[in-house]
Amino acid sequence: MFNTIVVYVIYMALLLVSSFWLGLYMAKVYNNELTWADKMLNPVARLFYRFSGVDPTLEMTWWQYTKALLWFNLLGFLAELMLLLAQQLLPLNPAGIPNMSFWTARHPPVICRKCWR
Repeated sequence: MFNTIVVYVIYMALLLVSSFWLGLYMAKVYNNELTWADKMLNPVARLFYRFSGVDPTLEMTWWQYTKALLWFNLLGFLAELMLLLAQQLLPLNPAGIPNMSFWTARHPPVICRKCWR
């Protein structure tokens, strides 16, 4: 009981201390000011934009956003399904959990997609 209270107190203290610095960072991001993370992440973002053919200065229409959302969900569903179907072959499977059948493996990705909304 005492350990639980100590953990909660430490968590709340860290949350309060970090919220000020995180708030300053978010204010810079929303005001389009440069941050320390821009030096590291801008080259990576430009690489993704170039690879995907996206112009970051243009806004998406509702139809483009809908297509992007559907493609993202479909690809995420297929990636999770493939992980569950090939579970036995994965390197971090020390318990040796066997592969799921297709009908069993399709259930968690569908349920997770519904929960994230």
